Amino acid sequence: MNDYDFNKFELSESDLNNGETTHYDYPEIREYDSGNEVLILQEKLKALNFFAGSITGSFDYSTKVAAQNFQSAYGLEETGIIDEQTWEMLFVATDIFNIPNDGSILNFPTIRLGDSGEYVRMLQQSLVQLLFYDGNISGNFDSKTQSSVKAFQINNKLTADGIVGRNTWSALVYLYSPLAICGGLAKFRALVIDAGHGGDDPGAVSSSIIEKEFTLKISQYMNNRFREMGVPVAMTRTSDETLSREERIKRMVTPFGDTTDVIVISNHINAGGGEGAEVIYALRNTPEVAQTILDELGRAGQKKRSVYQRTLPDDPTKDYYYIMRDTKNTATTIVEYGFLDNNTDIAKLQKYWDIYAEAVVKAVMQFMNYTYNPPGSGNIKYVVKAGDSLWAIANKFNTTVDAIMMLNNMTSTSLSIGQQLLIPGENVEPSPPAGNIVYVVKSGDSLWSIAKKFETTVDELVRINKLTSTNLAIGQQLFVPGVSIEIPDPSLTVYTVVAGDTLSSIARKFSTSTTAIIDINNLTSDILQIGQRLIIPRATTIKYIVRSGDSLWSIANRHNTTVDEIKRLNGLTSNLLSIGQELLIPVSGEGFENFEYIVKSGDSLWSIANMHNTTVDEIKRLNNLTSDRLAIGQILLIPIR
Repeated sequence: MNDYDFNKFELSESDLNNGETTHYDYPEIREYDSGNEVLILQEKLKALNFFAGSITGSFDYSTKVAAQNFQSAYGLEETGIIDEQTWEMLFVATDIFNIPNDGSILNFPTIRLGDSGEYVRMLQQSLVQLLFYDGNISGNFDSKTQSSVKAFQINNKLTADGIVGRNTWSALVYLYSPLAICGGLAKFRALVIDAGHGGDDPGAVSSSIIEKEFTLKISQYMNNRFREMGVPVAMTRTSDETLSREERIKRMVTPFGDTTDVIVISNHINAGGGEGAEVIYALRNTPEVAQTILDELGRAGQKKRSVYQRTLPDDPTKDYYYIMRDTKNTATTIVEYGFLDNNTDIAKLQKYWDIYAEAVVKAVMQFMNYTYNPPGSGNIKYVVKAGDSLWAIANKFNTTVDAIMMLNNMTSTSLSIGQQLLIPGENVEPSPPAGNIVYVVKSGDSLWSIAKKFETTVDELVRINKLTSTNLAIGQQLFVPGVSIEIPDPSLTVYTVVAGDTLSSIARKFSTSTTAIIDINNLTSDILQIGQRLIIPRATTIKYIVRSGDSLWSIANRHNTTVDEIKRLNGLTSNLLSIGQELLIPVSGEGFENFEYIVKSGDSLWSIANMHNTTVDEIKRLNNLTSDRLAIGQILLIPIR
């Protein structure tokens, strides 16, 4: 731990900013509060030797005294209330800066629960890449980070104490050296795109897709996109030609060399039973590139299967695929976009191939020394001025904080004066047509009968499905445009499926069950399509978690019910409540028009309102908010539109 001279606590403005991420997006807390924020407070006060008690997560009297002593030492008002200024001082006091340029672990500090700073951020980023940690890269060594460290230590046969000392740093740096721990994510200088198969080798074949044609089309799209962004890129083939193994390897390594700072992406389609995308990476590489590609494909609407490595059956030290064995140093990755013997995948690949290609482009750009620009975005360059915030900039340009952060590869909402940002235009990314569903052809169907059933035309079905004839096959999947849903009850909600949705996530959002959604929509499986519209049944009750300041009267008033009804439904004999208590709240068919939303890092009232097609004023009215300030983990009622 750092040694602090508690007689010298004068901190300049540059100390507070330091050009680093701001960590202190935490709510105001005081005596009698409890929860994760109190845990963090106690951890930091203990690290600074102000708090000698147990870390319980409960803001008791001893915690208050420790907070007052800290405030006194740092020249703050001794209220014992942890406000924004106190949070700032706490993080500054526990920050560890100045990562050594030589990267020697001998100079790395021992870090543990309660520490903050660049070393903690470096640790979290490494643990994310190694799939031990799925939290925020906050630079704050909290209990979740500690648990991830212990899991990593157990996996590497280290003492599982949750403390990152020399042995743990050594394991991270030397056992996983390709991660380039000191520099964060590995950065590559060039890219080779391999269109799988070709010429005499067609690859996998179905009635509507030939693999060699698909891989060339998707590779050409990617090649054009990378060139638009100035990335040095080459293709192994640009036409339908046969490549020998030797020639394919030669074309992979000749343009930029067989070096560790070159990525090779080999595009393929799977076969053999299954559904969804897979990504395979070489034995010499770590999984971060492959995992990022699969995650982006999932966000684009494709089902995610797995990221894995494959070895020769008779020699597990060698890669199964020759493009990995015979390229000695490149970061070689095979992307399997779907299965040609799966009707759902065939329909998706025919319609959304360019969206999946863009997903891979977006993923790879996170590892290149170039800025990602969405296709056709007309991005604007903006220079940050005094007083700017991401929320204000997003509001000014009619976009969202998340869109700006994603476009600029930002991990924090902190800005510095003079910083240059790319602001996304209106058309950020290609998206599948809204309002389409997948229809499975049955015996007796014809394009004419399907068009009549769904109030469209044969020509429109042919156009949207890119059909070359009117012949259909039983089990074939067709996209049907502009489908109108017959709603049995006008008071029910219709929800349009977006990327990342599942039946369970939709059910949670609307406080209903997956079974109820399946039954009312006559679904035969839990597979959803982007743009698919679902009828959402009304719930008779919702779950509500009691928060600080709640009373039965305020809860009943907020949910348009009565105190007596809540007490009856929950078997309560008094009006006393406790923070964290779970209550069932009755809702009526017409009265329940809200759902609960949990505030995440980077959220603002404006971005939440924009996301859910409502207004800031409506959210503030519904939640009795008197300011625009939010806290991570805060629960908001959002009106359903």
